[in-house]
Amino acid sequence: MPLKPIKRGYKVWVRSDENGYVCQFQIYVGKINNQPEKDLGQRVILDLTRDLVGKGYHVFFDNFFNSVSLQKTLQAEFTYACGTVRANRKDVPNDLQSDKELQTRGQSDCRVSKDGLAFIKSRDRKIVHFLGNHQNPSTEATVARKQKDGNSQVIACPMMVKEYNQHMGYVDKTDMLKSVYEIDRKSKKWWH
Repeated sequence: MPLKPIKRGYKVWVRSDENGYVCQFQIYVGKINNQPEKDLGQRVILDLTRDLVGKGYHVFFDNFFNSVSLQKTLQAEFTYACGTVRANRKDVPNDLQSDKELQTRGQSDCRVSKDGLAFIKSRDRKIVHFLGNHQNPSTEATVARKQKDGNSQVIACPMMVKEYNQHMGYVDKTDMLKSVYEIDRKSKKWWH
């Protein structure tokens, strides 16, 4: 992975809780039967949430994993989900306001599907797209944002955006806690 700081290694998919504890993990093994895997992000999320089906848990993930079909599947399994989504994903609405029309921080535009999936295009520093299966996109909240001069400004945003920002980063917290307890003697094995 040329853009990552550590270019070689093992990829491990992790589901973490809010305290940074690993609830479940899966080691990525690459191609299955020499076939490239389609819908990898969806498969990973569904595998890691098998224990949560029907229990009403809330899960949050980023745009690599999120899609309309994944949200529908999780909704049918009574698992609430929310995350950022790539604007060019299949079945994502494309009739929203343009980036130029959303000029100021806190402005947003939204669509709700017949299935109850909510899609929000929101401006913070830049445009971010969100997709969730349980939030009402018209519910507003306020968040504090720092300006360039260091002062704090309170802006309005959809509740889905605030909720995602509160709960994202649990896997990053796990990585931070793991790095504190790593062993200090590393070998130079080259034959993995």
